[in-house]
Amino acid sequence: MEPTSRTLEELGDGVYVWRQHPASHDSPNAGVIVEPDGITLVDTLLVPSQAIDLAEALEVFEVPIRRVVYTSSHVECTGGSSTFWMAARYGRPQTSALLDQPPNAAAFAAPH
Repeated sequence: MEPTSRTLEELGDGVYVWRQHPASHDSPNAGVIVEPDGITLVDTLLVPSQAIDLAEALEVFEVPIRRVVYTSSHVECTGGSSTFWMAARYGRPQTSALLDQPPNAAAFAAPH
């Protein structure tokens, strides 16, 4: 299910959450930390089409997206990574090892 709406909500000074509605496994949220030198994203959403909307919304800050922090190697946290190809990536060594593997197409086809 594709999210029907998306919002960037401020949680604190320079800290935001990108919420996709309705909330579901197919519409994850992402964290956004805005600093003078650039933006740090926490997770990159499920697919590039979702991440592109996020990237466009972040243009209002007029600083580049410099860093991505992965909380998991699951596709709902990493699927939009190609949108932020210039950003440095950070995560656990296990996440890096799993992301270096070829995609498991059968797993994507299986219902959740």
